[in-house]
Amino acid sequence: MTTIVEHRRSTRHQGIYELVLLVVMFVVFFLVYQRFFAHWVWDVPGGSFYIFIAVMAFFGAVVAIHAVWEIMQNGEFVCRLDSETFECSVPSKYSGETFRIRVGDITKIEKVKGEEMTTCYLWDKDGRRYWLTNHYRNPVAKFVAAIQKLNPAVNLVD
Repeated sequence: MTTIVEHRRSTRHQGIYELVLLVVMFVVFFLVYQRFFAHWVWDVPGGSFYIFIAVMAFFGAVVAIHAVWEIMQNGEFVCRLDSETFECSVPSKYSGETFRIRVGDITKIEKVKGEEMTTCYLWDKDGRRYWLTNHYRNPVAKFVAAIQKLNPAVNLVD
């Protein structure tokens, strides 16, 4: 079969990307904090500077641990659509769901809008729901459009 849409992402690359983002965020936050709040922090009793550093250290440690875990997994995320099947292989159960489904069996695409992001689910003719993850920078909208083009009977539910 000819692949119509495919997205691959190494967990190692994802972890490195997260570490780079973490360093950039720390530098930006620390510079902004120092530029606009340093005079206020040092003049006000109560140690708000130390609270800020503690919160940033905790946040940084959590992100760094997750990034190192991604790097050490050394797995690969793959989402692939051809004219007959759609498959998604996710190296971590916390980041998505691994499944394989025939395009003709997809009956609807459900979009669940959260506060910060929209999550998409594919439903098959037997009533099973599959999580189409947007983790690993997966272009969900591109897959949804391609599925609708291949199978016009698919209902899009918001």
